Amino acid sequence: MSAAPASTRLRFQVFAIAIAAVGLALLIFLLSGNTQGQLYYLLDDPYIHLSLAENLLDGHYGINPGENASPSSSILYPFLLAPLLAVGFGDYAPLVLNLIGTLGSTWILGRLLADALAGDDGSFTPVDAIVVVSALIAVNTFALPLVGMEHALHVFASLAILKGLIDLPEKGVGIGLTIGIIAAPLLRFEGFALSGAALFALLLWGYWIRSIATGAIILVALGAYVATMLSLGLPVLPSSVMVKSTASAAAVGTDMGGAFSAIIGNLQEALAYRQAKFLAAGTGILIVGLIVMRPHSGVATAALVTVAAACAHLAVGRYDWYSRYEIYIIATVLGALLMVWGPVIKGRSQPAALKILLAVGLVFTGFSYLQDTRRANAAAFGIYAQQYQMHRFATEFFPKTVAINDLGWISYKNDTHVVDLWGLGSEEVRKLKAEQGIRAEWMDAIVREKGAVYAMIYDFWFEGQVPKNWCKIGELTAPSVFAGHDTVSLYLIDLDAEAELSAALAEFSTTVPAETQVAIFGCASHAMDS
Repeated sequence: MSAAPASTRLRFQVFAIAIAAVGLALLIFLLSGNTQGQLYYLLDDPYIHLSLAENLLDGHYGINPGENASPSSSILYPFLLAPLLAVGFGDYAPLVLNLIGTLGSTWILGRLLADALAGDDGSFTPVDAIVVVSALIAVNTFALPLVGMEHALHVFASLAILKGLIDLPEKGVGIGLTIGIIAAPLLRFEGFALSGAALFALLLWGYWIRSIATGAIILVALGAYVATMLSLGLPVLPSSVMVKSTASAAAVGTDMGGAFSAIIGNLQEALAYRQAKFLAAGTGILIVGLIVMRPHSGVATAALVTVAAACAHLAVGRYDWYSRYEIYIIATVLGALLMVWGPVIKGRSQPAALKILLAVGLVFTGFSYLQDTRRANAAAFGIYAQQYQMHRFATEFFPKTVAINDLGWISYKNDTHVVDLWGLGSEEVRKLKAEQGIRAEWMDAIVREKGAVYAMIYDFWFEGQVPKNWCKIGELTAPSVFAGHDTVSLYLIDLDAEAELSAALAEFSTTVPAETQVAIFGCASHAMDS
């Protein structure tokens, strides 16, 4: 497939960047408008990374000083956040990184769209503009950066790998390809499949030194991370990854039979998700395209690498929780499909109908992402109305050791000890949950060992195992979109602190947003209520 002229590529890329920038600016404005002008991310998870990053600046890897923990789903992301925190970006540090990732991937996607769609006359038509907007929807351009996690950077790295492999016959191993291969697995563990396949492709192309040197850099970085984790008494994979992935936990535990069973189960479960079905279908269409279209060597290499990574994600990848886990491979498969099947559009004398059909398909693929974008305002307000208010209570009104199950905002900018009862930020709790399940006995033992005075938890997460000797002293109820539940229960663990906690709740209740309700119970009438 012939590449579009440089001027045409620029038109596509500038238009794509402009649409992405305007859409993001409008969304940020809407999100901030309901939360006193402050931006709140769509999930509580980025505040876990921020909490770890602020501790990294103090030379500690964990959430609580003196207590090592591995709560981050990314090797690299907290280390990228830390210097931004150091120079004063504060809560906006994730936004800065996400804007870099989103605009970078948009620039590459614009180039791929130009090569796939532009005619020989170099024109940029209204139909082309519709396709570009549809493609931005299909890769979750607008909501993803405001999740505040490492996923936008991972998409950027993945598309950089794809673009670099496409350009391989003409330009050799470029700096973008090298950085993408190194960055992808360090940003997300799923990136090992795409980077590993790309390194193998470089070997087949004869770039032995480049491939081995790039792979060595990844291995050194991974080795340093693993050595650090082991020296801290932590597992080689983050606790947060193993809490969410049974296959990963089984593999780390050297239970290969369990890991294989988990992979089969994951594949069966995955196909219940809408985006997994699109990923499987797109991968199949990509394989058919390789057979039928016989693309040039660079495109064929990029497509084969993409197929390998897509199969890996289908086997062990995830799809839920704000459509962020699969987006890197959806974007990469989309880019590969454009390159493989682009000549079908270019070969038509009147390609407008095919382009409209493509736009419809892209919007249909990205419909769930469009729904996420529509819900972004409510999601951000939910974080503000629930998790941020919990943070305020734990830091301003009752700054004593607290036990929680949602780690983010409560641990960020909080100098008091936080006892994690879910296992993302506590390897001890993760192991207990994995070995024994949720049990009131170990929950009570841990909070008392850590000196927790009270707890703020979602009752239903604990399956009726909230210790009977905890007193339910209050509830915080707020609108919820992606929080674990709309009601947070407050339990008094140290019964001698009842008067002080009740007074703090009473004062706090007068300061919350109108949509947040605080109920206060007395231990005399609600004793042993769980």
